[in-house]
Amino acid sequence: MRRVTSPLLALLLLTLFLTPLARYPSPSVALAQDTPELQALEQLPTYAEVEAGNPAQRNDSPTTAEHIGAPADQVIWTRTITGTIDRGTDVDYFRFVISRPASRVRITLSDLPADYDLVFGGGLDPASQTLAPLPDFDAGIAGLEGITQVGGSINSIGGSINSIGGSINSIGGSINSIGGSINSIGGSINSIGGSINSISINTGTTPEAIDTFVWQPGVYFVAVAPKNGVFSPRPYTLDVTVEGSALSVPPAAPRTIVTLPPAEWIAPEEVTTLYLYYPQRLGLQPDDAVMRTLTEQLQDLANAPPSPNWPRPEYGVVLDLSQLTPAGAWNTETLDDLYRRWDQNPGNPLYANYIARFIDKIIKSAIHGTNYTVHDFVLGDRNATPVRYPNVRNIVLVGGDDVFPFFRLPDLTTIANESDYFDYTRAVAGTDMFDPAKPLGAALRYRMILSDNPYGTDRPYRFYGAPLFLPNRAVGRLVESPAEISAYLQGYAHGSVEPYAQTPDPAATLQQAESLALIDARTSNSTLTETLAFVSGYDFLIDQAEAIRSTFTMMGITPTRTNALINDTWQSPDLEREWFAGRLAQELPENGLVPDGTTPQIRLNSVNAHFDHWQVLPANEDQGTFLAQRLRSPQYGPDASYQRYFAGTLGYSVGCHSGYNVPASALSLALGRTNDFNTYAADFPQAKLYHGGNWIGNTGYGYGITDGIDYSERLAVLLTEELARNVTFDIDNTTHPGFPTIGDALMLAKQRYLRNASSLNEYDYKILSVMNLYGLPFVAVAVDKPLAPPQEDPAPERPNVPVEIEAPLGNASTGRLTRLITFTLTIGANNYVEVPRTSSRLLQLGPDNFVVTDSFVLDYNFPAQQPRVFSDNQVGAPALPSYAYDISALNQAGDQRLRVRDVMFVGGTYGARADFKPQITQIVTETEQPISATATQPLFTAGAGLWFPAKFFGHSSVGTGDLQRDQLFSFAAQFRANEDGATGVLRPYSQMVFRILYDDPSITTTTANNLRADNRPPEIEAVHIRDASGELRPAAAGPASLLIVTARDKDGAGNTQTNQLEVAALFAQGGTNWVELPLTPTATNPERFTVELPESAASARFIVRATDPAGNSSYFTAGGRFTTFSETKIFLPLVRR
Repeated sequence: MRRVTSPLLALLLLTLFLTPLARYPSPSVALAQDTPELQALEQLPTYAEVEAGNPAQRNDSPTTAEHIGAPADQVIWTRTITGTIDRGTDVDYFRFVISRPASRVRITLSDLPADYDLVFGGGLDPASQTLAPLPDFDAGIAGLEGITQVGGSINSIGGSINSIGGSINSIGGSINSIGGSINSIGGSINSIGGSINSISINTGTTPEAIDTFVWQPGVYFVAVAPKNGVFSPRPYTLDVTVEGSALSVPPAAPRTIVTLPPAEWIAPEEVTTLYLYYPQRLGLQPDDAVMRTLTEQLQDLANAPPSPNWPRPEYGVVLDLSQLTPAGAWNTETLDDLYRRWDQNPGNPLYANYIARFIDKIIKSAIHGTNYTVHDFVLGDRNATPVRYPNVRNIVLVGGDDVFPFFRLPDLTTIANESDYFDYTRAVAGTDMFDPAKPLGAALRYRMILSDNPYGTDRPYRFYGAPLFLPNRAVGRLVESPAEISAYLQGYAHGSVEPYAQTPDPAATLQQAESLALIDARTSNSTLTETLAFVSGYDFLIDQAEAIRSTFTMMGITPTRTNALINDTWQSPDLEREWFAGRLAQELPENGLVPDGTTPQIRLNSVNAHFDHWQVLPANEDQGTFLAQRLRSPQYGPDASYQRYFAGTLGYSVGCHSGYNVPASALSLALGRTNDFNTYAADFPQAKLYHGGNWIGNTGYGYGITDGIDYSERLAVLLTEELARNVTFDIDNTTHPGFPTIGDALMLAKQRYLRNASSLNEYDYKILSVMNLYGLPFVAVAVDKPLAPPQEDPAPERPNVPVEIEAPLGNASTGRLTRLITFTLTIGANNYVEVPRTSSRLLQLGPDNFVVTDSFVLDYNFPAQQPRVFSDNQVGAPALPSYAYDISALNQAGDQRLRVRDVMFVGGTYGARADFKPQITQIVTETEQPISATATQPLFTAGAGLWFPAKFFGHSSVGTGDLQRDQLFSFAAQFRANEDGATGVLRPYSQMVFRILYDDPSITTTTANNLRADNRPPEIEAVHIRDASGELRPAAAGPASLLIVTARDKDGAGNTQTNQLEVAALFAQGGTNWVELPLTPTATNPERFTVELPESAASARFIVRATDPAGNSSYFTAGGRFTTFSETKIFLPLVRR
């Protein structure tokens, strides 16, 4: 079994230990060097820092940064800078303009006389040099800072963040656990409208390096900062290289108001579905029979929808773009002109986004009733009032990527980047399979992923310098040709169905549509012999497949009703037999007509395997692969019934590119019109929908881990659970039972994935983006035993969850409110589980291991809840137990949501298990045998001597409106590796105490409003410890030590005095307890805080926290060493991103 064929790739896999769910050959290093260069690299003259020669001209902030860039017309350049850090508070900022998207930036900091750190970020508009954003660019809202600080705080790998190789994003500038001057840089850049892109923080005088890819043109900054206040009169050397691309930036997408009304018997508030339809782009003309049929089908679905969830019909509105007209004389462009702009720039992914943003603006205008003061187009009657459809839950895109383009999002990954798929398909075909001058090929070439998430998202989150779109509405896409789309819709629509000869009785059509809109997986509605579900998996997907099979059983589909291929030996004929219940040859003949009235037995199909877009790769390929063309080749006769073979079914897969829809026009003409061309032009979304089915798959690479369930695997398990969710809804004060829909199931699975993440990286971002739905999102699923909603969601027995009412009132002046939560953990020997493959061990916990004491439960009658427990699997790091606890709440009046300002760890107790061998999130490097047959276990030498994670707690706010959940997150254990990286000390916690700081929005005093506007954390400049004799770094232990912290708060937003800071130390007392000790400002220096610790400077371990009156906190962890007494030098390789 071959999955990887390159020693180079094997080396990369060893670096990141993450499993892509497809095979691919040697990857190219596909940063901006894959983009066409406009000119030769220009060596600019060496630049000497001005401040070094003239201290009066300080460059200590982005606004005073020294310009080091090239002239505007020079997009490929390099320059050497020399500078000096002459004081502990000195931070050197340099700025330059990146004028082109898809630019590679390489920065090195060398000749270091002391320990300095390197930060890169920015993103302002270079034309105006103001805070104006680029056209239509939304950097995102806050909400994920807490959990990205857990995984992204300088925590575990000696300065490499989340295995990205020494570079992270600060997620909005909150680099608050690093300590030293560097933690002020994120706030400074964020305060002027930018964001941090990358950081390099190697220890000691090891050179710092950043190698990153920038998608947004703008003004960018490089900052050099002293570590913990160290400095030197000797200069450092900074080298900056920018390699711009040939891509141009399109203008802002036009704005549209929507005046199309629903049918006269439908109120706008009853509309739940928007159908985006552009018949001319589909190649249809008004006199085409197919166009008439397709238009009628969509109108039928909108006006008389199949409604398994009756009495809540999924009424809709067809947003027919052929009805779009210019708003007035000021706009001379037509819809054809907009698409022509894309057609003239097919090799530039930003023009695909230009059209996608235009479509998305129409969607948002229809939902929110946007009435722009100045708009470009009107969809509907130009003289009518804009219509608002506030309760839309479903978006249906009628057409493939060439009609309504997927959004192109940057692929931040290093392993299995989408550019690798371009090279892989070229190797398979012997020539370019995709034309790089066409939209799909260009997206691959420029390292971009395809996602429909933005169409279903109101606002994205800030994440790694790129917006993370978490949908709050379901999005489904119908592909591919008009005839195929019409064939899919014929089973769901009412009325005439030209060009088919037979026109059934309308009542019969309604009944048929209702049945097809419900995927009925109930044993009570099937024969005793019917198979209702199928699941497959092999290699590292076996545990995920077993979890899905177990979920099928819980929802009432017994093992005798489930076909399963879960082993490392199954071949293509086995897949054909089990997936199609042994009826493929007779019911989907390869060269013939599908027998009329044929319907599948298997309703839910979880096909987990390695994929290419045109084939399934079985566990054993000795008898070939299974081609999508095999499903696409059978034909239907002219008198075929409405119900096609896969009607009333759902298939889904974690396979790489299993959801990659490839129109024939995307393929390279070099392939020729051969059998291979037809093979590569087929894909599983097209094949499934051609037969009336629905499909969920990845438009890019998927990911998994070797020993456990995470990334794409975990998302698929959550999707399976959501397909069986127990749904109820209220109409006229009456509760009605309902069915979950496939669109809601995918949307909620993504919401739950993010809610239950204690750390996030670029692979989480990707897997959430690339899993997309093909089909009508309101198609429902029925099972015998619906599963209860997760405990953080409302249910009949807990209708107010998660936002409980009658919280205490906030402080009358500041609006601050405090909640105290204590978790007591009981851990026994049975919680330590051995992984047979590697002989490593996992600490596995569940809710029963926890007892929770919550002040809001005790004092304010909030309902008790248990934490949600899961394993945190950061790439290349030990797998550790984590947990989440919902802290959502409304204010006392119950009319506004309390805002979580911070979650503070204020104390706890822990134990120690020496010689513990943790399980490392990893991938096997040789693939001639299954991973399960190997004992490969990488070492964690990069974490030697450091506690992982250093900042082990945080919080997040995920979702909007009714979907918003505020969560406390924490690891239940930490790990410190020995020098060999194989074993170390596990620190399991037996008690953890947290203080939650809320802002009560009902308090509207001037003080409260000023504090509310303050989102910038204070700066911890330096932390030192000395013994009682006063020497800074003693060799001998003493009875006590003095902890000295220099900290300040610069923002001035209602918080102008540094002496208002609360500075505290979490002191590791006796090696068993974290104890909170307040620090006191000195009389002579309000920025200097001290406290005496009852241990020697050599022994004392601590975390420092500084909190301003608004509740913003910064932390100092010394990278997981929890001391500044000694320095440990750790040398890291550079991993490109």
